[in-house]
Amino acid sequence: MPSRTETPHLAWPPPGLGRIQGDLWALARLHLIGGLLLVVPLIPALRATDGLGLENGFGESWWVPLATTALALVVLLAAYVGTVRFFRRCRTGARIGYDWQMIGMVASDKERDGGLLLQGLRYFSGASRSTLATIRTMRLVAAVLAFVGAIWLSAGFAIGVLLAMRGLVPGPGTLSFMALVPSGLLVLLGAFLVVLEGGLVRELRKKWFAASPGSDRASERVEASAWMAALKGENAPSLP
Repeated sequence: MPSRTETPHLAWPPPGLGRIQGDLWALARLHLIGGLLLVVPLIPALRATDGLGLENGFGESWWVPLATTALALVVLLAAYVGTVRFFRRCRTGARIGYDWQMIGMVASDKERDGGLLLQGLRYFSGASRSTLATIRTMRLVAAVLAFVGAIWLSAGFAIGVLLAMRGLVPGPGTLSFMALVPSGLLVLLGAFLVVLEGGLVRELRKKWFAASPGSDRASERVEASAWMAALKGENAPSLP
């Protein structure tokens, strides 16, 4: 098993992709917050019989859905602007030579350890290539599912409202179903993959720390000295 003093040979995130690291998860959270602020307060109002009937859904607190909708629009505006910027940066990454798998790996790297995973270093050093590939795939799929599910919460609701205006949606219950159920399923499936992937990584960490001898402290001192010397621009001692 490789030593704990093993260091990455490749910079991470890759040059040109640093601005999208973990962005899929950040955007998913923003879309989810905005979608919940938009959809959840309006569900009681939509169940009223006379139009929106805000007074029926909230009584004297008719201003509640108005306030939450205004706040939701601000959050969603930031989320969609961020999404456009994200895809532009992804397109730039593709133009300079990265494939979609590398771009996706960086964009889904919320743990900030994608470089170690890609190169099989530190606690990933004891995993097989197939296990590393499985972890990479699970991280990317989980992020994409959460991202799509979070976007659908607001987009599906808006589509449902447009269909309802044309008489193509039978009632408020169907509209709520269209927005909440697909979004919830996608987000929950993404969360399930995160739990599975996290369990694999925790096991790898436990094995790696358990296999590290206590006498490794001396080599850690050498590594620390080399790192500090490199930071100061001095001649660093060679690592063992």
